[in-house]
Amino acid sequence: MVWATFATPFRTTPMSLKIPMAMVWAMSRIPMMTAMVLAMRKNLRTAPIRKARDAFPDDPNEFEDTDGDGVGDVADPDDDGDGFSDAQELADGTNPKSRFSCALCPFSFDVDDSLEAQPLTDGLLVIRHLFGFSGDALTAGAIADLAGRGSSEGITGYLTDADAELDIDGNGNSEPLTDGLLLIRYLFGFSGEALIAGAIGSGAERDTAAAVEAYIQARVPGQ
Repeated sequence: MVWATFATPFRTTPMSLKIPMAMVWAMSRIPMMTAMVLAMRKNLRTAPIRKARDAFPDDPNEFEDTDGDGVGDVADPDDDGDGFSDAQELADGTNPKSRFSCALCPFSFDVDDSLEAQPLTDGLLVIRHLFGFSGDALTAGAIADLAGRGSSEGITGYLTDADAELDIDGNGNSEPLTDGLLLIRYLFGFSGEALIAGAIGSGAERDTAAAVEAYIQARVPGQ
């Protein structure tokens, strides 16, 4: 260890004080680090708050158009366009704003039912499930704030029932380092060769980027 020696005068006898050089370096950076923290705090205070886009800026009675059909959710009897009315979905206990939530709806990679498929929630849940995680180990830190499905039991049941849908490359097996990796790469925005490199299983039916992208896209909300 490298030491620095400082003269330290006292009223009686002067003495020297040895301090590790690493500590000296850290202490010399305190003013700069303090300035950085203060700047970050200022930026947080002054950063503009993002507002959701109003789909109907000229209509004070409408704001959102979940299914993109041009009819606002207030007037639309079927907000998500899945063929089941909002009233029927509420009676069934399903989500009237998710076209994947009705009893006969197709499977969705929106695993936590938050109306979005995200890499660090839904993608992570799928890959953990395929690795065999359960309980808190499955869901810890991987559930969106507004999730409609948040318990480990609910997630496990949902993914277990849809095991065949998790076989993204279509080779007959749902596996973490092929299908799970393909999903999380797609949700992160990978495409083409970057999406499929080293992640296609042996004997896969869907072995091109175009085929994998089309398969996942059909099971992602809003796409």
